[in-house]
Amino acid sequence: MVIEQIIMAGAVATCPTFFVKNYIKTSKKINIIVALLCYTILLSLYISIYRKTDISKAYISILTIQIILVTLIGILYFKEDITQNKIIGVIAGMTCIYFLAKK
Repeated sequence: MVIEQIIMAGAVATCPTFFVKNYIKTSKKINIIVALLCYTILLSLYISIYRKTDISKAYISILTIQIILVTLIGILYFKEDITQNKIIGVIAGMTCIYFLAKK
């Protein structure tokens, strides 16, 4: 049950970034409202997850999912360039997160 909530939290944590970027592109205030709603949902997921597992492991897992999703959304939806430096940066970040999560 916790793993499903962690995956959901990673996806929900990505949503505000998407809607804020959309707001910047379109100036439609509905994007800000939806981003705030996502933060509210994320808060309730954090509470539920942290009651059941260690915060250090859960948060690092959520962050890893979020990094992957934000990178994919940036490249696929917003047509951001994928450069060698971005690839190296994502890999380096994921490596750091992996080592932080290890006991």
